[in-house]
Amino acid sequence: MNASKEAELKLQRVRIQLLLNEPFFGSLLLYLEPVERASETMKHPTMATDGKHLFYCADFVNNLSSEHLTFVVLHEVGHIALNHLERQQGRNAEQWNWAADFAVNDVLANTTDSSGRKIFMPPPNCLLSSAYHDLCAEEIYKHLPTPPPADGGQGQGQEGQGQGQGQGQGKGQEGQGQGQGQGQGKGFPGDTLDDHSPWKDWNKDKTNEQQNQEWKDRIARAVCEARSRGKVPGGWQTIIDDFLEPKMDWKSIIQDTIVSNVKNDYCLFPPNKKHLWRGIYLPSMRGESISMMFGADVSGSISDEEIHEAFSEVKGIADQFSDYTIYLRTFDTKIQGRWELHPFDPIPQIVTGRGGTDFEEILDDAMKTPGISTLVIFTDLEAPFPPEIRSVPVIWLSVTDKKAPWGLTIKYPTK
Repeated sequence: MNASKEAELKLQRVRIQLLLNEPFFGSLLLYLEPVERASETMKHPTMATDGKHLFYCADFVNNLSSEHLTFVVLHEVGHIALNHLERQQGRNAEQWNWAADFAVNDVLANTTDSSGRKIFMPPPNCLLSSAYHDLCAEEIYKHLPTPPPADGGQGQGQEGQGQGQGQGQGKGQEGQGQGQGQGQGKGFPGDTLDDHSPWKDWNKDKTNEQQNQEWKDRIARAVCEARSRGKVPGGWQTIIDDFLEPKMDWKSIIQDTIVSNVKNDYCLFPPNKKHLWRGIYLPSMRGESISMMFGADVSGSISDEEIHEAFSEVKGIADQFSDYTIYLRTFDTKIQGRWELHPFDPIPQIVTGRGGTDFEEILDDAMKTPGISTLVIFTDLEAPFPPEIRSVPVIWLSVTDKKAPWGLTIKYPTK
């Protein structure tokens, strides 16, 4: 097997394993098309991304173990998830490259599963320092030296660098040590894992705002998929929330969450056409039929206009699917109205209630209703929260800035 084919298959195996075991990262990786590049065409013959492609050098891929290759692939995804391509602003490019690498490597190296076990293995001698643990790229940037000249030179090193061999000396904040500078990291202990030169193409076809919003939508969908499987990676929740605020394509998030939780029949032939161009064969659904519950808060703190909006959202969800069962509930301190909606059924507009708010009965009803994939609650969140239910994923569609302590909270855009 030649080097190109070996690297292609190795990357494909890593991508599929991530899709199966780490759906947050795996689904994001599907948006990056793998493209092999010759070593001489890259500033650093490793990997790179421009937000649309995953560039790689075959020899670099083939020389990595599967565990280290997984880390490097996620290094690229991490730059996008952390918005590093956009956040450089007017900063020195080389210095920002270092800061971004230190930041993403720290987050990945400390990513954990539900038991608290670290799940990704960084390659030895990569740009990683405990001095920058839990710091964002902007904070790290402030502590880094001005980039040395291209032919090497003096540079301020980092705390606890220790001994090494290489170009450029580093005078540590505590003690002295020589850095093993290589590529972008001259004066630093560690190897660069990727080439940042394609970052300049980030907004070639679209404005930065459009490109960033597109990735916000993708990340939000990836979070929904991971949450539905109990697989949100430890250490990423705050990062994800910070990146997604203040706006998300909430209609797409709701639709994708509902679909991702539907238990449909799958078949291998024909395969899912969405991913064929990537050389990945996944099962396709025989039919798209949903069963869900929608709870509309009709308490006194919800306005007539907001109640009208809630019913409009039920219709909007129904319009997305050819076959559906929507269990519509209106509630205040108890359930006031119950409907079971199927195609061609009219959306009711009857409202009774207008008392206080209590989520207990609507949540109990969802747990007792067989076959539903998702519970969406349209509310102002002005009520005590009962313990989390895990049998049905819950989306809180909030008309206020409040956030539920569990489930997925989406801010409903108000006029």
